[in-house]
Amino acid sequence: MGKILRVDLTTGILRDENLPEEPILKKFIGGQALASYILLKELSLDATPFGPENIVVMMTGPLTGNGFTPGGTKMTAVYLSPLTHTTLGRGATSGYWATYLKAAGYDGVILTGAAPKPVYLYINEGKAELRDAAKFWGLGTRATEDHLREAVGHREAKVLCIGPAGENMNRAAMLANDYNHFAAHSGGAVLGSKKLKAIVVHGTKRPSFRDKAKLVDAGWRWHQTLQQHDVKKKKTKYGHGEAWGVLNNLNWRSTELSPAHIRGFGENEVVLRPCFQCARLCPWDAKLGEGEFKGTVVHFNAGGEWLDTFFNLGIKGNAVLYLAEKINNLGIECSHFSCGAGVAFEAWEKGLLGPEKTNGLKLEWGNVEAVDKLLDMAARREGWLGNLLAEGPKQLAEAIGGDAPKWAVHTKGGTPAMHEWRPMLGQMLRELVASGGMKLQGGGSPKPPPDLRYREDWGPLAADKPMAGRGRMSYLNNTVNSPASSAVVGSPR
Repeated sequence: MGKILRVDLTTGILRDENLPEEPILKKFIGGQALASYILLKELSLDATPFGPENIVVMMTGPLTGNGFTPGGTKMTAVYLSPLTHTTLGRGATSGYWATYLKAAGYDGVILTGAAPKPVYLYINEGKAELRDAAKFWGLGTRATEDHLREAVGHREAKVLCIGPAGENMNRAAMLANDYNHFAAHSGGAVLGSKKLKAIVVHGTKRPSFRDKAKLVDAGWRWHQTLQQHDVKKKKTKYGHGEAWGVLNNLNWRSTELSPAHIRGFGENEVVLRPCFQCARLCPWDAKLGEGEFKGTVVHFNAGGEWLDTFFNLGIKGNAVLYLAEKINNLGIECSHFSCGAGVAFEAWEKGLLGPEKTNGLKLEWGNVEAVDKLLDMAARREGWLGNLLAEGPKQLAEAIGGDAPKWAVHTKGGTPAMHEWRPMLGQMLRELVASGGMKLQGGGSPKPPPDLRYREDWGPLAADKPMAGRGRMSYLNNTVNSPASSAVVGSPR
């Protein structure tokens, strides 16, 4: 593509810019690295997360949209974090949106300033314009996608948007796209501060290739390593923590994992969804087939943070999937809400919080109705508790007082990936030293291509060997660098 779209939301001026020169591209490649390079060059030292001087840089990678490597789907956005106020905010998403941004003619978008009223950005076949978004403001992420596709008149247009949480600057509001995909870690809050409801992209351009034959060959070998998701797994999924046999419950105070957690999952109708040219089928939809919310349709990606989020509040069964769909529609990052609500529930249990501060809600573990209402309150900053849930667990615990700050789980004000990490010391260490809270996990493959197998000698980090000494630090390095590299080239980890 070779172009970046720069959008000044204050003035409404849009202009095309060339990608940096080749020496810079060879050094930073694309995605998160190139986006961070641009951000750090341009961001003012006195910038504030919700001020117009904050900058959002969204970049694809060289593999994004190529069509020959599975998972060439990624876009990464960077900005000054509303969670920590001082560190890099970073969110990455897959699906189809990044591919269609390239098809519309751009490798990335730079957002500066702030609009005086709600707008959305429409990019169609290399032409960009800002349009009024007043009638879409207040909608959830699902309705926003549907209505904006209808508004631009292209069924195949792809929408990246914010929900009510972003509009009200919940500090962990997400970016949502393609129903099943979310860029977490506050990007939605920054777009809300800029009054930018969505970016809609449509186009038919395709990337050029330096050596198509080698790319096809690499893509085929990559395809052979994929572990495809299946319907049965979605009906028996406990969450990420089941890999090591623990879940986080009751504000991280219990590690129970029991069949009751997934009661009713087996009766749901599950449909797997692809990302662009990827056969792994991470995303999935379901129609709930049991329980109070029978008939509800839900949309998820492969991760399990949204399961652990509500397990952590004592909720089990299909009510978890109902609430997970709601938190996605509102656009709130799971761990931010769960760690904050967990403090509130524990404070209620121990007598530090009463109904005068909860809008009359009884914050008892497993109370689905209370959590349902708390989600709306957090998304729209309603009442004392809703406003503090939007701020974060650290701020809520400080406002409650007493021993509550000891119960708040956070990293520099941001929250860790919503899994029980304590049995995984390397992963837990990564969460503790992360720049802005919740980070990606992963790294390595159990069946790499034959010509790359020599690189997958994990030594003391192998699955059948205990981690000790230097091994833990190597594991930390792998769990940070593997997802970071995928965010640079535009692929999944």
